[in-house]
Amino acid sequence: MSLSSPPIPALDADAGQDKGAGPGSHGPEPCPICGQADAQMWLRAPDRLHGRQERYTLVRCPACSLVWLSHPPKPEEMHLHYTDAYHKLISAAGENSPARWESRKETLA
Repeated sequence: MSLSSPPIPALDADAGQDKGAGPGSHGPEPCPICGQADAQMWLRAPDRLHGRQERYTLVRCPACSLVWLSHPPKPEEMHLHYTDAYHKLISAAGENSPARWESRKETLA
């Protein structure tokens, strides 16, 4: 099993604002688990749930493989990212779980 990172997709530099580390941004962040200082950009993407153009950056630690959101929103900005629509979507996500798993259990038996 390989622990290598997937390739980073090409990004359109003019398509939206960046939220997080990237070329010319806030500088390197140490890994919150092992402290390694040379985390690499792993993925940059917009917030698809809310349809924003702002891009968020996930970085990956080369030492322990942890992936985290680079420069996450400040506490006073969280309501912009976790709206009522988000909470309803998350709350409803498990509603069909028992039936889904029951059918898979029957398939495996």
